[in-house]
Amino acid sequence: MSELPLKRRGFLMASAAAATLGITARSAAADPPPPGPGGFPPYTPPAGSIIASSYGFDPLDSTPYLKAALQAALAATTTQTTMVTLVIDRQASDWVTGPLSIGAAAPYLKGAAPLKIIFAPGVTVRGKAGAFDGSGNDACLLSMMGPNSGPGNGKGVKDVTLSGYGATLTMDRDEFNAGQWRHLINLLSCENITIEGLTLRGGGGDGIYVGQQLNAVGYAKPYCSTITVTNVRCDDNRRNGMSVATVDGLTVTGCTFTGAVGNPPTAGIDFEPDPPKDFRPAGRLKGITVTDCSFVDNVGYGVDVNATCMAGSPDDCKPLEIALKNCRIGPTSAQIAALVVASSGDNGGANATGAPVPGTVTVTDSLLDARLFCTGLLTEGMPATGGIHLDFTRTALWNLQAARANKVVLGNAVSTWGPITLLPNNPGADKAVEFGNINWTDCVIHSNQANPLVIAPPVTGTTCKNLTGSITAYVTSPNNATAMSLGTGASVTLTVNEQAAPVTTVSVAASSGSVAHGGSADFTFTRSGTDLSKTMAVVYSMSGTATHRYDYDGLSGVVVFPPGQPTAKVTLKTRRPDAGTGARVATLLIGLSDAYTIGTRSASVSIT
Repeated sequence: MSELPLKRRGFLMASAAAATLGITARSAAADPPPPGPGGFPPYTPPAGSIIASSYGFDPLDSTPYLKAALQAALAATTTQTTMVTLVIDRQASDWVTGPLSIGAAAPYLKGAAPLKIIFAPGVTVRGKAGAFDGSGNDACLLSMMGPNSGPGNGKGVKDVTLSGYGATLTMDRDEFNAGQWRHLINLLSCENITIEGLTLRGGGGDGIYVGQQLNAVGYAKPYCSTITVTNVRCDDNRRNGMSVATVDGLTVTGCTFTGAVGNPPTAGIDFEPDPPKDFRPAGRLKGITVTDCSFVDNVGYGVDVNATCMAGSPDDCKPLEIALKNCRIGPTSAQIAALVVASSGDNGGANATGAPVPGTVTVTDSLLDARLFCTGLLTEGMPATGGIHLDFTRTALWNLQAARANKVVLGNAVSTWGPITLLPNNPGADKAVEFGNINWTDCVIHSNQANPLVIAPPVTGTTCKNLTGSITAYVTSPNNATAMSLGTGASVTLTVNEQAAPVTTVSVAASSGSVAHGGSADFTFTRSGTDLSKTMAVVYSMSGTATHRYDYDGLSGVVVFPPGQPTAKVTLKTRRPDAGTGARVATLLIGLSDAYTIGTRSASVSIT
């Protein structure tokens, strides 16, 4: 929609809303200082935007001014039919603030018009020290909570975009040594929300939380729906980069989730509904697609799918649907797993009872990178039939350095991790008497572990079943590995074909030396060697004077060659979020791996 100046009535209502805080709009703040080295060129707000600094700025505490600007924008959404735009403009120092919210109560109710909040390039919004001591939504930096005042009022928080290319939302995570709820962005029972371009760093909980309001029983849509997260970086958050408790329709594209450390599970993304209660409907994980994302250096997991509390889910919460495409998952920075999928065993557990939720988790054209520590894939309590089906296509698993031979102790089972580890037990629920339900198509493992490659530690009364497909395993010295160790009575058709790794050389070249901003250019990877018939993954990093997820869309850091194909492409989709005119260079550098040798290692594109 077009972005037009406020109508007169909308302007008056906006001014009245700000006046409730004793603040009125004033002349816009002076132009921000010119950027220093590594800074951002000037930014021109869209015509008709509400400018946050026109309500004031205080480098020590701008909470009242940001609240006044937010109230003005929300008031305008009740009178306009076109998009309302609020710009948090760059100042000489950070915007320091306490908790901010949309939809909690008057005067923060949102109207029908779409709202776009732009955090200008170079802006940092920083949580004020000591202002987030609560245990609920008031402890989050920015919360959106809807419906605003109960079921049926038609005023749920919807149609909001948070756009922040080159901007950062942050807290001082070291301030918080307990608790896990101080999220940077907190979405509860919201619809049609877009988050793009932001760096979300140092939250006391999650970078992004997607869930539902308490006491949401009876709401037509207690869950979040149609949520889009694009080109976002979640880094150094205390719990997870992103937590998803309940959603129907989630698209995550071009994002990176790194450095989660502090309160478990410390995952890049944790898909984990809460247990249903009288005041909280059952959660759902439906219509979820994660594409072109990286999950690296998180203490716990790269990606965690934990459906333990979905046992006995009502029909409207079924099926579970999660698709991961062209993602680099791992390595983690501690000894757990790149990807974990946990179901509820046969009958659930203390938090939820009944049959396991049915559904699918698919992983396509991706890499499970477990080079540093234990296991690439860990499953827990996944019944062989009737629950979650896990499907891998054209996916590689690397386990190439001295991974730790940690012990797994479950009942009577004492064993070691393998690159793929399948557990019949879920520590939070029942065991699956028959466990498995996984397929592999055109997948490969590169390993020098002495463990079995696929391992199911024996647990009395359980049997591994329904593992299908085939895996090509490239094993290198030292190699005392047995292909599979699945316990007594295993009934699977999966084959693991062990062979020496072919000598393959990988090079990269750019399709063009330059591209005008807004256009695209390809990096073409070429492989040559004795055998190109199998899937192959190559990792890479980006550098140069162009900024990743600012001057061009986010890239996952992995490219996958389909079987039989000598080339694979990574497309650089460019933009120019600011008014700068100079050329900026994006350089791709192939990463080191025992899975290949490198020919031409780098290529560059100038964005003009």
